[in-house]
Amino acid sequence: MLLLIDDWRPAETARAAGAETLNSVLYMVHLYEQGRRKAEDVLEGLAFMARRNTLRREYLISALRLVAEIRRRRGKGRPGGKHR
Repeated sequence: MLLLIDDWRPAETARAAGAETLNSVLYMVHLYEQGRRKAEDVLEGLAFMARRNTLRREYLISALRLVAEIRRRRGKGRPGGKHR
């Protein structure tokens, strides 16, 4: 069973009970990696969550790094691999 849970305490409880959990940030990145969403969609979603202050800074940074890495692997990063 896969549960989409953003709050870490309920997620830990669910995992302890044997459920697999995923938060919405990782889900958005996963959809992008699968080609089901564009990078712009993910970045807009992350920006929305950041503006609402519903996203831990560490999660935001990790998600941005993952999107950048996927873009780089696809050859859609900045020339020379220099990302800002």
